[in-house]
Amino acid sequence: MPSARLLLLLAAAAAAATLVVGVLADTPAVQAATFAQQLDHFDARERSTWTQHYMKAGPFPAPGGEAADSSGTGPAVILLGGLEPVSAADLEQSHALEVAQQLNGVAFLLEHRFFGNSIPTPDMSLASLRYLSQAQALEDVASFIAHLRASGQVSADARVVLYGGLHAGSLAAWARLKYPHLVHAAVASSAPVRARAAYTEWMDVDMRVLERRGGSKCRRDVREAVAYVDETLRAAGGNKEVAKLFGLCAEPDKLDAETLFQRLTDSVTGAVDIQEMDMVQEVCYMFDVAPTARDKAQALGSIAGFGMSDEGCENVSYKKGIAAALLEGWGQAVSPYKEQLTDRLLLFLSCFEFGQFKALPAEWLNHYPVEISLQKCSDVFGKAFSRELLEEAILRTNTEFGAAQPDIRRVVFVYGQDDPYAALGVAEDLTDDHLAPVIEIPEARSCRDMPMSSAGDTQGVKDAREAIVKYIRQFLSMSP
Repeated sequence: MPSARLLLLLAAAAAAATLVVGVLADTPAVQAATFAQQLDHFDARERSTWTQHYMKAGPFPAPGGEAADSSGTGPAVILLGGLEPVSAADLEQSHALEVAQQLNGVAFLLEHRFFGNSIPTPDMSLASLRYLSQAQALEDVASFIAHLRASGQVSADARVVLYGGLHAGSLAAWARLKYPHLVHAAVASSAPVRARAAYTEWMDVDMRVLERRGGSKCRRDVREAVAYVDETLRAAGGNKEVAKLFGLCAEPDKLDAETLFQRLTDSVTGAVDIQEMDMVQEVCYMFDVAPTARDKAQALGSIAGFGMSDEGCENVSYKKGIAAALLEGWGQAVSPYKEQLTDRLLLFLSCFEFGQFKALPAEWLNHYPVEISLQKCSDVFGKAFSRELLEEAILRTNTEFGAAQPDIRRVVFVYGQDDPYAALGVAEDLTDDHLAPVIEIPEARSCRDMPMSSAGDTQGVKDAREAIVKYIRQFLSMSP
């Protein structure tokens, strides 16, 4: 079981992470709205539409009516929803809203198709999921901009600035690249713009952060724990011993064992993700007081949350892990809070669009290789999936959008120094004239620029937000 002290720290850190102290004096009202979106943007014969949801806040006129850009009106700042539902709070508590306020514009938040309330199809069958693609999502953005202008919510002269994080960050950059006449500028935070089958750098980053905050011995302790589990599984009767060690519901087979290693990474990732309190020191202390390799392995499991399951045992079954992704009906796979699980949608995008499967590096003895994720694709989507189709999709995405070297202007790329997605992103300024700059936030994880300003922001986060606004002001002063 996790130590009582660790559990208290986790609870306190979670509370601290949800506490937002706004710097701006007033939080504007957010209005919810919908519009009719095309189901298929690429088949003129398909005229079906569906209801896409969005949020709006503003406009925010300047004192005396002074405009923020040379077009004569403030910009429309559109926060793109990612691969999850959106809510009014997502816009209320965003830096995108602050940007719109500072530039005397108007703010919107667009929900991504197939997520939240923006459901375009009656189910998630393969026939329906053909409408879930990056290409369709990009066309949704273009159509949304047209709707805002046609409905009078954004004037014909107002310029559009997109803001997005992670997958939505990629969409923001790609929309600027694909529709330069519609999108004047964009901010892409922690955007994994380079498609590839798998990447291991995410754990390299997490282990490096663990060492920087907790010392080299802590990193060695993790390696020792991983090696113990690996060696035990290889030994006669090892599966039984590992099941006993971690309190598993059953002895793991080969696929279950790889799932176990993937679960154990939560011990490191969870610790380095929580920056509000020094979780790494607590985690490293638990390793330090564990005298044997077996004890360190047990600590690895405790830190990862083993021993806290409502089942009374830890289920690392590969088959259970893909069960939700096999269900095609809306409402069939839901969380304890009755929220739709998105396992099938996320797996589909990775299997058929951009890959980016997480695999483990040599430091974790190359466990959970990409082949496990590809097996999931085959087991869930059957003969519709093949490695060749995935590689073709990856090549198509990188060819169309330029991977980590897109030919693009007026886009700000933002990554954290400790950002696990930076390995798939833009590494340095794309131009010499600062028209496609890269901002790195010191000792920050992913998307730290995206929440609204708070009293607990580091100086690095403050500087990044100021730089983002400075660049957007510069871009708005330029001709289309």
